[in-house]
Amino acid sequence: MNNPSKHLGLALFLGASAGGAMRILVDSLLTGHTLGGVSVSTIVVNVTGAFLLGALISTWTNRRQQNPKWNNYKIIFGTGTLGGYTTYSGFALAIAREFTLAAWGSGLLTVLLGLLAARLGWVASTAVMRSRR
Repeated sequence: MNNPSKHLGLALFLGASAGGAMRILVDSLLTGHTLGGVSVSTIVVNVTGAFLLGALISTWTNRRQQNPKWNNYKIIFGTGTLGGYTTYSGFALAIAREFTLAAWGSGLLTVLLGLLAARLGWVASTAVMRSRR
């Protein structure tokens, strides 16, 4: 018997595993670098993850009507891969642990950069889709 939700669950698991592996790679490349007591790798993955999520959701918004499989892609890559890649909980913990003005400043900067990155991802994806029409 073919169970679509079972396959989606496996794909979600694999996506989250891939996201976690990408996170470990970024951590290994930026080990020891901090900004206000917050790991630079945490900032980088959260901002790049926001960009990629903005691009994914823009694409999903434009494609879901033409192809219902895009609902699964959003779950696999958005929730799975990017959920495994980003770490806002680790980010919040680092700020709470440091509890300094510099940590709060890097936190605010990261959130603002994340919002900007999500918007840029959305705009970039929309521009690519328009150019292909």
